[in-house]
Amino acid sequence: IVGFTKLTGELTPEKLVEVLSAYLGVLSDEVQHFGGTLDKFNGDDVMAFWGAPTVTTDHARQAVRCALHTLYLLREKHPEFTARGLPALEASFGIATGDVIVGNVGNAQRMNYTVIGDSVNLASRLQGLNRFYGTHLLVSQATHDEVGSSFLMRPVDIVAVYGRPAPETIYEPFGEIHQMDDLKKDRAEKSERAFAHYLARRWTPAAAMYAELALTGDPVAELMRKRCVAYLASPPDPDWDGVTMIPLK
Repeated sequence: IVGFTKLTGELTPEKLVEVLSAYLGVLSDEVQHFGGTLDKFNGDDVMAFWGAPTVTTDHARQAVRCALHTLYLLREKHPEFTARGLPALEASFGIATGDVIVGNVGNAQRMNYTVIGDSVNLASRLQGLNRFYGTHLLVSQATHDEVGSSFLMRPVDIVAVYGRPAPETIYEPFGEIHQMDDLKKDRAEKSERAFAHYLARRWTPAAAMYAELALTGDPVAELMRKRCVAYLASPPDPDWDGVTMIPLK
């Protein structure tokens, strides 16, 4: 829940619980509505997974649909929350796809049905990266590949984050492709072309395209525009492979 941590020093414990309950209620209801398994609450975080205990072949699609619909629903509920004296907060999500261990984990005194694996850790890292890019939803390369052409997405960056040996290309989904208008499609297409220029070290056209996108208030485009301008002034090493190092724990 974006902005909740800041509230901990501003609201009474009773009000914090009311805020948390309202927002976690929306998040957990949407997970169940889209066929996910609610794993646990970590403070103001919700951890969920798809594919177990009910086997499904469209786990990635349902997870992305759930995140997008939850973002929409939270914004729709802002007037209701404000009328109840609650702050108008939003959420951010990270989605990763891959093999995991699922089952009851713990000891003789306490067991928890959960998932463990690299994809779980990656999803958590992606959720945290939203703060860096100004986004609300980031998905992994495997998730992008799994959903195919069902969603309109754009490449954001190639990142290496704390605790992962290999870099990851990350994407921002805009929505289901059949619901997207021409403006969103144009934004995704320009982002993809700008990112291709960026990876090819063509900083000038990349900066120009990102600058055009940034005029719409696009935080990813503005961040990448500044990066391209910086590389024009001081190019990276010849062996630069487009990977951004982010010390995010």
